[in-house]
Amino acid sequence: MKVIWFKKRYGNDPAGGNGEGGEGGANGGAGGAGGSGGAEKKFTQDDVDRILNKRFAKEKSEKEQLLKQLTTLQDTAKLTEEERTTLESQIQSLTDSLQTKEQQQALAAKKLEEKYTKERDAVASERDLWKNRYVDSTIKRSLTDAAVASNAQEPAQIVMMFGHATSLEEQLDSAGKPTGEFVPVMKFQGIDPETKKPAQMKLPVSEAIAHMRENGLHKNLFKHTGTPGTGEGGTGTGKGKDNGKMPTPSDYASPELFQDAYQKWRDGHKVDGSTIKA
Repeated sequence: MKVIWFKKRYGNDPAGGNGEGGEGGANGGAGGAGGSGGAEKKFTQDDVDRILNKRFAKEKSEKEQLLKQLTTLQDTAKLTEEERTTLESQIQSLTDSLQTKEQQQALAAKKLEEKYTKERDAVASERDLWKNRYVDSTIKRSLTDAAVASNAQEPAQIVMMFGHATSLEEQLDSAGKPTGEFVPVMKFQGIDPETKKPAQMKLPVSEAIAHMRENGLHKNLFKHTGTPGTGEGGTGTGKGKDNGKMPTPSDYASPELFQDAYQKWRDGHKVDGSTIKA
């Protein structure tokens, strides 16, 4: 076993003397009751480790106790901003001293990650805020412009009714690849141009609003232009007849014919469908 030599004076320690020895101690002789002055004491590596570990354990215990006291002070005492900052610094320094090098590195990495995550989330939140504002503004403007162009009764009503059904979609080129251009697209109940029957449709907003005005299903949302020559009593070719029942798109050859027939029927009936008596 490796032996470590320490030259150490032990004061009044009977085992080591006080370093002065007896009368002959100065000459290196036997020190009598004072022991052999200046004698070397042998320590093994285990002895050294035991002494150091005991010292480290004591220091750690004292630091932990102090840390507990400072933490309690931080939570309970009324401190100025400067005092609190100083106390927090002391607590952090004490905490670091109780950790191993690996623990300190892990803690530093964790703090760095938390800082990065916080900054990233803040940027994402601000990005989403401005994105939503842009989308909402674009959709509202497109619906309003289309409603005005189609002579809507109340453009704001069109926005309120169909804003939730409108979204921005990226356009594709002839090869089916994204172009980077986004346009407002609206889902709505329209008239299928082939079957002439009501169907769910999705078109760019300007086309969707124009289609709604022409298909008759939402005619009440638009100002009546009074186009002559359609429906019963006109010069059109509508196959529907005024039999007292509400007209349906399938009874007419074109949306325009259905619109006028429906408007005439509505003008002569109450909301519940009963005939208005003169």
